[in-house]
Amino acid sequence: MAANSPFYHWVPRPLEDGCLIGFLLAQTLISGVSSYSINEVTAGLGQENEIIRIAFYGSSIGLVTMLPIYYRLRQFWIRKRLLLIALTLELILCLVAPLLNYGWEFVAVSFLMGAVKCICLIDGIGMFMARFNQQNSRGLFYGMYYPISFIGGQVAGFLAAWGIIHYDWSFTYYVAIPGIASSMAIVTFLMHPNRTGHKIPLYQMDWTGCFYFVLFTFSLSYVCVFGERLDWLESPDIRLGAGMALFAVIMFLARELTVKRPFIRLDTWKKYFQVRVGITFMILLYLVYNTSAIQTAFMERVLRYDHEYVASVMLYMIPSFLVVIPLTGLLLHRHYSVRILLAIGFTLFTVYYFLTAKLFYPELEEGLLILPQMLKGAAYGITITTLSYYASTNVPKEYNGHRAVFSVASRFVIAMPVTAAILGEWTFHAQRQQLMLLTEKMGLDNYALHNFLRGSQATLQSKGMDSNQAQAAATALLQGKVQQQVIMLAGQDIYTALGFISLIMTITVLLMRQLDAHYLQHRNSYSLLDT
Repeated sequence: MAANSPFYHWVPRPLEDGCLIGFLLAQTLISGVSSYSINEVTAGLGQENEIIRIAFYGSSIGLVTMLPIYYRLRQFWIRKRLLLIALTLELILCLVAPLLNYGWEFVAVSFLMGAVKCICLIDGIGMFMARFNQQNSRGLFYGMYYPISFIGGQVAGFLAAWGIIHYDWSFTYYVAIPGIASSMAIVTFLMHPNRTGHKIPLYQMDWTGCFYFVLFTFSLSYVCVFGERLDWLESPDIRLGAGMALFAVIMFLARELTVKRPFIRLDTWKKYFQVRVGITFMILLYLVYNTSAIQTAFMERVLRYDHEYVASVMLYMIPSFLVVIPLTGLLLHRHYSVRILLAIGFTLFTVYYFLTAKLFYPELEEGLLILPQMLKGAAYGITITTLSYYASTNVPKEYNGHRAVFSVASRFVIAMPVTAAILGEWTFHAQRQQLMLLTEKMGLDNYALHNFLRGSQATLQSKGMDSNQAQAAATALLQGKVQQQVIMLAGQDIYTALGFISLIMTITVLLMRQLDAHYLQHRNSYSLLDT
């Protein structure tokens, strides 16, 4: 047992290693509401789809909100006690969530689940890195953790899709229970109750700043989720949500710049160029990564694949994660050019979008989307690993925790809802444009259209329908075909445009020589997560 090991001295080293990996994997499988279960949860609760989507973002908001608080909790409580409390709360929330009847209850539970998951996840990462990254290398840190995190996320999504088809949406929560139970057993029987650092009193937390942060993030999510349906600022509800978000962010900024112990140190953003640039590119990255909804709509509504098959296609990003992320981490550990790695990542995004745009057609053979998914996995793996490394490099220890909050918040509570709203609105307008173009072609003199309707009507009448029923069914069939064309053509246009955006980002990073910053050893010798 190492001197700083959380395990009892009699626990053999191989068992410790397996327990650390298993503990971390169990946390990545706790997903709550997934993108595959939103519609099913909506149907099960009889609530608005948008409320369940806010619950989807609520888990991330809870995680980010807890992150600054976690650093204080970890110094106040013994690790074993803190983990057992958090794991017990995770178990209770997983059991309670399927019993809820109202959407906003679901939002609250998702927020709490994200918060307690943060405690277990961050502590798990800290223990894992203390064992496997004793050099405190930034490159190796992300090169080792991200494969576990991303693979766990993909597997959780697949299990959610599988459970929805074979059971119901509650399976999303129940599937996490074995991992939580095994984690509780590991902590209870194998970890010692000794304190590894000095106890720091839990006081003078900036709870007011925390409140403004939560108010801003939920208001932003509300605007992004409900905006399309309510026609954005034409709706008084959206104007109210936007006003609350603006009020919250102004009050948050004013408070954090004046209090002695801020919830988040905003001068982290001001002082360190790498934090500003790295986080800005993380937000831009989500514009070219957070596009799965477009491909999913094509696969489900044009190709008629079910949730399970769509989720299985997404699993083909896993081989890329397994190979590309550790390799990128190793190159960064050896101080390879950040600029070149980012250019490679965005180039792969460019290839992915141009290639996939050509594959949007109704006769697509099964399996042809596998290579594009592997390209997307490689592109995201390289870029997010490199950007995370870059944003964490040469930042003094006293600013590191706040840098981490900026990094996680920028992706999960800002970039995710904002880019989803942008892409959703873009998709809506692209589909409307394609529908107008198709409608113009479907005039009274369109013989192909008349032949299709007559042929369909005759076929349906031969199967026993009367004339009126056959005509209505043939018209509905035509409308379905038109909708498929609209989805397919809009997807082609958007993916082609995203290919050009990715190309512009490739050129941009190549021109930014500041990305290849000098590595200062004395500023990068501490652990990114204290154990």
